[in-house]
Amino acid sequence: MTEPTGLNPMLEGELRRIAKREREMQKKRGQRARQAVERATAALAPNPNGYTVPKMPAGLSAIRKWVRQCHDAYSRRAIGPLELAEVRRSASSVGDLYRAGAELRKADAALRAARAQERMAEALAAVEHGGAAVMLLARLQESLTDGRRRPLPGRVHALTPPEQAS
Repeated sequence: MTEPTGLNPMLEGELRRIAKREREMQKKRGQRARQAVERATAALAPNPNGYTVPKMPAGLSAIRKWVRQCHDAYSRRAIGPLELAEVRRSASSVGDLYRAGAELRKADAALRAARAQERMAEALAAVEHGGAAVMLLARLQESLTDGRRRPLPGRVHALTPPEQAS
């Protein structure tokens, strides 16, 4: 039998529930830690049949074939899900690098195209309008790059006569 603690019975019941909840949380925490250790041990253990994942090749098409081979090995249960996840992660990171390189090449091509258009505009201005137009174009381009700009002219207010009632 339990000894009376002199506490309110409702408070005592609440304290017991809190203690029970804390014990269950500790038990669950220990169980999760044991499972994590088991998973890590299984991931680091060699495959029972001796299969090893081949080295990742160079080139996107070869990497695609490598990922397919590794997935087939996973389907045969030659490798585990953690190894397959690492294969996918590695292939994904290489794909991201290729994608970033492609974006840089596109940006460089856009810059080259813009420079070529500027040179074409200068050549057309020189042919159509002579040296004075080329000089004006050069001044405009310099003023855009060095920050000096003339303010826009103010708005012109035209006064219209009031409409006459007929």
